Amino acid sequence: MLHRFQRTSSRSKPNYNRDCLTHGFDSFFFVQLDGNVSRLISRLLAIHAPPKSKASLDLLWQGAQTMVEGATCAGDVNQALIELGSTVCRLRDPDCSGCPLRQWCRAYQISEQKVAAV
Repeated sequence: MLHRFQRTSSRSKPNYNRDCLTHGFDSFFFVQLDGNVSRLISRLLAIHAPPKSKASLDLLWQGAQTMVEGATCAGDVNQALIELGSTVCRLRDPDCSGCPLRQWCRAYQISEQKVAAV
């Protein structure tokens, strides 16, 4: 069972390890929202807003949490998201055809609709 802990920082700015999740008794891991994961989740959800705005960050954190919830090994999911963002869902020239999340990606679906309309 996964448990969500509140932020331990009293700072007003969000930090990379905003939410700590625990699985079992001694296994701790953090949801990480680096640039690669932010870009990946932004594209999956088709978020077209400044990535550093509070509203965008809240959506990105919620998306990241949702992706690791219920995972047997959320640390592996987290690492996979980081690698997928850096190798497939690149900033420039993303490899959408090689992406295993393509069928759920709103940005991909929107781009395919625009191509079909032309």
